[in-house]
Amino acid sequence: MRMMREHGAGGIILCPALDTRPEHLDWAQAADTALLVAIRRLPGAQAGLVVPENVAGGSRITRHLINLGHERIAYLGGMNSMVVRQERHRGFLTAMEAAGHAVDPGLNLESMPTRDGGFSAMGSVLSLSDRPTAVVCYNDVVAIGAMLAAARHGLVVGRDIAIVGFDDTSEARHVSPALTTIAIDAVGLGERAAAMLLKQIADPAAEPETFIGSANLVIRESCGAYQRALAAAG
Repeated sequence: MRMMREHGAGGIILCPALDTRPEHLDWAQAADTALLVAIRRLPGAQAGLVVPENVAGGSRITRHLINLGHERIAYLGGMNSMVVRQERHRGFLTAMEAAGHAVDPGLNLESMPTRDGGFSAMGSVLSLSDRPTAVVCYNDVVAIGAMLAAARHGLVVGRDIAIVGFDDTSEARHVSPALTTIAIDAVGLGERAAAMLLKQIADPAAEPETFIGSANLVIRESCGAYQRALAAAG
């Protein structure tokens, strides 16, 4: 940010890191630098905003698991201080409550949003006597770690337990079994952010805009939907 200020940047697209605070951006307003926050909300920031539909996505993928017959569902990964984690988990809670399913606090585990974090968190819930039948993960990276932990415990993902992610990364398509997830169109969000920032640079007096990108369910093998469909057909 200091480098951008020193080089007189006309506009900045900022993807906030953990613990970024609105006052960190005060200099941008003082310098009349166009500013847009992307991917992660920064509560209190007076800036344009481009983010995915995290709450709806979290609810959508949880409803999918509920429709497959799951009731005891865990939520793994991310730190509670992360705004994105808060939004996705809120969607999870909304879907569970709408279906009348109890939410066990013991199945809500924080972890670093990494493969190792997912592996560790999954190991913890699998050690429970009443373990979950399905797991919603903060992101695809956590989900892949959770899949590795399930395999380590002798479980077949998609048959013995359902695991889903969020983001639809390229790795989600290539792991085995392929990962059911939420696609957020990161490229489209980037294009929209750039267009909105250019508009703001051209018209500094315009009010900051907000764009909420879609979050679409992508069904693959890790949730067990295909296996159930084949069993029903057979």
